[in-house]
Amino acid sequence: MWWCALAAAAAPEIVDIGLGYTHAYVLVGETGSVLVDAGYEQHADTILSAVDTAGIEPESITLLVVTHGHHDHAGSAAELQARMGWPVAAGRGDEALFLAGDSAVTPTGLRGRVIGTTLHYAFPPVVPDVWIDDSLDLAPYGVDATVRAVGGHTRGSLLVEAGDTVLVGDLIRGHLVRRHKPTLHLFHDDLLLAHDTLRGLHGFETVLPAHGSALDGARVQRWLERRAPRHEARWQRRHG
Repeated sequence: MWWCALAAAAAPEIVDIGLGYTHAYVLVGETGSVLVDAGYEQHADTILSAVDTAGIEPESITLLVVTHGHHDHAGSAAELQARMGWPVAAGRGDEALFLAGDSAVTPTGLRGRVIGTTLHYAFPPVVPDVWIDDSLDLAPYGVDATVRAVGGHTRGSLLVEAGDTVLVGDLIRGHLVRRHKPTLHLFHDDLLLAHDTLRGLHGFETVLPAHGSALDGARVQRWLERRAPRHEARWQRRHG
């Protein structure tokens, strides 16, 4: 029926902006595009060059969604906001992180504790134009997708649902070598909440983490069933 055709908007094309092990993505909709994450502070030119190479007009980008307030996701947000005029959307729970341009991390295990002592977590402060408390429909920005505030990795962590694909920021990551293999993220403010959110993502064929490569949704659920409980038990013993 004609009214069904009107209701069924096309899922956006998702373009991976490769930044090494870290990723940003552009959701290309019918009347606009949305950039998800902004990499490190030095990545502004890299992102703009990748956008151009992908054939995406910078003027078509209507919003920059930053999944959480860490230096490897919000690093170039302030510069892109100033240079390109792209409005920035972020989770309200991370307001203090964005405004200060600095954040602490909570390791989930020994590897995180070791790496956490070597990293510098400051980034240029940014004042988001759109604060997300619950969810944000991206249709007004030209993209058939929804942003949801879920917490877990940080208090204000966001994910983006687009058709059968979900962009999860740092709720999970791909293995450093076997990048399509789900594995525990090195840091979480609340590991149990992060994993509970992932368990609720049934029906998504593809899970796009910010680190690693695209993950099969069913494989993520198997990892949550078989491997995650061990990590969760250790977390509970350490954090109560």
